[in-house]
Amino acid sequence: MNNFNSDQYNFNTPIKPIATDITVQNIENVDLPTILVEYKTNIKATTRVNFKHAEEGTPHHFLTEEKITEHKAELKGLDPAKEYILTILGTDENGIELEPIEQKITTKSDSRPPEVTINRAVGKVLGRGASSQANLYVKIETNEATKLKIKYTKGASVSGFDQSTGEDPLNTYHLITIPAEVGQMYSYKAEVVDEAGNLTNSKVSTIIVEDAKSSASEIIIGTTTKQFGWLSEIWNK
Repeated sequence: MNNFNSDQYNFNTPIKPIATDITVQNIENVDLPTILVEYKTNIKATTRVNFKHAEEGTPHHFLTEEKITEHKAELKGLDPAKEYILTILGTDENGIELEPIEQKITTKSDSRPPEVTINRAVGKVLGRGASSQANLYVKIETNEATKLKIKYTKGASVSGFDQSTGEDPLNTYHLITIPAEVGQMYSYKAEVVDEAGNLTNSKVSTIIVEDAKSSASEIIIGTTTKQFGWLSEIWNK
């Protein structure tokens, strides 16, 4: 009977990379839809995300060869309002692949708030004398089609607007008429909302409505009083 004794060897099987703490979200205020994917792995691995929506034949790829444990991938230039299927992948230092994890997210149609490119106002008086009426005329232009609402109040104020206009329909150009009081100061701000619901508030502006012009009879009476004021003094004695 032959006996054979060998040296004793200990070994550990490699740890399989696992992804945890996964977050997938739309990035706000960008020109084109962009998705941010973040996750962690228990050991260092590459960052890889495959992504596509139902109308695309082959997936797109995001890959970073650096092996890390905290991963971040920005998926840019996506189509708006599409449901994307994302597959999180990766390979560790031993060539062992991460167990694929699937996520779904729908991109936004638009995430950039509209810009107010022109904001002008003037307070004008129509007519003369006691019968005159005043209006505020507010001109707003935006870089994309928006709905507009003007919030305003009497006096100088940066908040606490107690009056509001109705909503002007989608357009890049708005001209709003607001009934006002002669000689009164007003403060206002414009609220513009695009088709995707992104809101922009303009800076607060202050405007003073002009004073009423004298009527023709008031001008005549005023001139007569200056020239013949001594007659009224005699009459009143």
